[in-house]
This record gives sequence, C-alpha cells and structure tokens, in this order.
Amino acid sequence: MILSEAGLSRAVQRHLVSALGVAPRIYAQVAGHEAIVSMVGLGFGVGVVPRIVLDTSPLAERVRVLPVKPELPHYDVGLCVLERRLKSPLIRALWDEVVER
Repeated sequence: MILSEAGLSRAVQRHLVSALGVAPRIYAQVAGHEAIVSMVGLGFGVGVVPRIVLDTSPLAERVRVLPVKPELPHYDVGLCVLERRLKSPLIRALWDEVVER
C-alpha cells in the first residue's frame, strides 16, 4: 500500500484498514496525493486519494478505482485566499461561485 505521510488522508486510510481488519504491507509513504497516484499507476501497490486528485491527474487512466466497503467517509475541502487577492477578477469569480453567503 502507498500511504500519505500525514494528514487527513492518512487518517482515512487508517480508518479503512481498521474497518477491514487488515494489516497492509506498506510499500511507501509519500508527501502528496499525486505521488500516490503516480506510484499506483506504476504498479507499486494500492492507495487512497481524494476523488478530485484522481479526476485531475494525467495518470488517471493508468489506475482503476475499486469499490470499498465500508464506504470511506467524505470530508470537506476548504478554500482560502488573502483578502487583497480577491481584487483579481478570476479569484473573485471563483470565490463568488463557491463561498456560501
């Protein structure tokens, strides 16, 4: 298994293996989600990444998504920006689209 070194994804992976009652053999611990996709795409094991990472990865077609039971918990993604950067029309358009009022 290819794991994140730390963070929320690491906690989700820990939850998954605990729920399945397995002790995976850890092949590598990497710093980023993209590295997990890359290593899985190269055939080094399995990994867990947020769907958005896989959907935007140039290696998405090299990996296969497996159904998992129990289903993994969903988590929110935050959006933050320096207030002065909201003057940029592109950033303001994104902010106005996704931020609840």
